[in-house]
Amino acid sequence: MKKIIALLLLITGLTQGFSQTAKKINTGDDELDKSIESITMYARSNRETFKAALVSKFSLTEAQAKDYVSKYQGGDLFMIFETIKQTGKSTDAVFEVFNKHRATKGWTEILKELGVKPAGKNFEAIKTAVVNNGIA
Repeated sequence: MKKIIALLLLITGLTQGFSQTAKKINTGDDELDKSIESITMYARSNRETFKAALVSKFSLTEAQAKDYVSKYQGGDLFMIFETIKQTGKSTDAVFEVFNKHRATKGWTEILKELGVKPAGKNFEAIKTAVVNNGIA
């Protein structure tokens, strides 16, 4: 009986975690939302390969990739680094806005605060890069 209760609690916790992730994504674009979630799921099950991809794709050091992966979800990291790449904003500036709003706002609001307009040139470039990420 204890095992069944523990299993139910685990399943409930995982379900809540996935639903919180889905709420947080909210880019306003279903294809992009699915890609972000797909990257996150891939990063969870392929942690070392994902860190190596961050190093090669975004010119991070292995130490930086390890640190970021320990603190952030994979899909969010891809969005963050593509936002940095497409907007020219500093790493600190993008992480500051993301950290300030990650629990309360979706990516649409985060991007707007960073000056990325929905369906604008930068948004489309970010979307294309995340959807065609070559990882997940």
